[in-house]
Amino acid sequence: MNDPLSIGMVYILEQTFALTNHPVGAIILLSICVKIILIIPIHISEKFQRKVNEQRSIIEPVLNVLKTEFTGEELHNKTIETYKKFGIPPTYTLKSLMGPAIQIPFFFAAYHVLKESTIFIGYSFLWIENLALSDAILTFPFSIPWFGNALNILPFIMTALTIIASRLTEPKGLSPELLQKQRKSLYLMAGFFLLILYPYAAAMVIYWTMNNLLSVVQSLIERSMKQIEK
Repeated sequence: MNDPLSIGMVYILEQTFALTNHPVGAIILLSICVKIILIIPIHISEKFQRKVNEQRSIIEPVLNVLKTEFTGEELHNKTIETYKKFGIPPTYTLKSLMGPAIQIPFFFAAYHVLKESTIFIGYSFLWIENLALSDAILTFPFSIPWFGNALNILPFIMTALTIIASRLTEPKGLSPELLQKQRKSLYLMAGFFLLILYPYAAAMVIYWTMNNLLSVVQSLIERSMKQIEK
């Protein structure tokens, strides 16, 4: 791990472990630190995303009608004319990639740091006997490829918090079609992370669960502040 992000995360994890004397406390503080670092970049990316959503709500219904009336080169020309008419560049959706582009490096850095760290070995937490292993609460007499032979609860908690956090931050004013698309993408992404992280060590899943919990708390605070302002 020679990249600056991983080195920084290792340092934070070691310092927070020394401070709390327990790896779960270190994970929680690491998650909070990363959240603080990303507050401004994520806020900017969310503004871009809201703008993209507004533009999609305006232009996509028109483009869908064009697709039923024209084909080939005529459809292409009408599409270009529509973009010009509304003053929206054809590449406007690329702005929505800013959020993932910011978070992906942190995702991989945290993945490698938590995967390779040895501070979790032998530590228990709540029902978890060993943070370096999955949080199995039930063992089956058979094994499933990738998933193993145990029922893990943490990945399902993590997934539930992912969905809750995303639903709390759903932009208003979207067309029903666009909202349905976004929710479908949300469920697919949540399911993807559930499958990927299911067999991993409890420490790693706790980190992502904590990230999602912080997102839920942040969304609830923002909602409360908006209500107070009204």
